[in-house]
Amino acid sequence: MNDTPSSSPLGGGILLAIGSIGGAIVGTVMGQPSLGLIAGVVLGALGATAIWLWDKARH
Repeated sequence: MNDTPSSSPLGGGILLAIGSIGGAIVGTVMGQPSLGLIAGVVLGALGATAIWLWDKARH
């Protein structure tokens, strides 16, 4: 018998990684790499938190 849940949990960590890398790149282009990195991490964390909350409500 298979006792695993029918749906697998979602992960939002990729948004954190993409946000930090993308923010650093955009920040470098704009002359503020540290500010871009911080903004990217914040946006990625918000997205990851939203996915976590949505996934938690789904189960």
